[in-house]
Amino acid sequence: MKYYIGIDPSLTGCAVAVVDQDGQFKESRRFGNKLKGMERLVFVRDQVKNILNDYNWKNQIKAIGIEGYARGAKNWREEAGELGGALRILLYENKIKYIDIAPGQLKKFATGKGNAPKDQILLDVYRKWKIAFRSHDEADAFVAAQIARAMFEMNNGENEGTPEILVYEAEVLKKLKVGA
Repeated sequence: MKYYIGIDPSLTGCAVAVVDQDGQFKESRRFGNKLKGMERLVFVRDQVKNILNDYNWKNQIKAIGIEGYARGAKNWREEAGELGGALRILLYENKIKYIDIAPGQLKKFATGKGNAPKDQILLDVYRKWKIAFRSHDEADAFVAAQIARAMFEMNNGENEGTPEILVYEAEVLKKLKVGA
């Protein structure tokens, strides 16, 4: 079995979600913390690493979708950049393919609108995939995992307009690139 993982790299509530190659939800975890500085970076990195180990990352994880940076953010952006860098280094060093997904692209894939509010994402995730999440972080991670799966299992959006992929989902996929 191959798995796709999504990561919402939040400083205080990082979340990870896992789907299989058919898009079936396997699990999600959110690990909140009140740590600062290097302790926080190491904690989050280690939590993500533990999940990757659970899915035998060298053999069973096909790709990871990671929510990108909120470039217009005014608060904590340097710290968020450090966390994003730490996670991307982890993936790069272990030769795991990953896809950087801008927040607007993630929202559009979930809702059809790149500027949708967080509550709309929770609602549309439930409507599309019939999964209710307790946090926005977990819902975002789930959508990131579904984007990674679509990149590799659904021909990079070439199936535009088919029942498997919606037109606005295909638009998002065409703009994404794979790293590592």
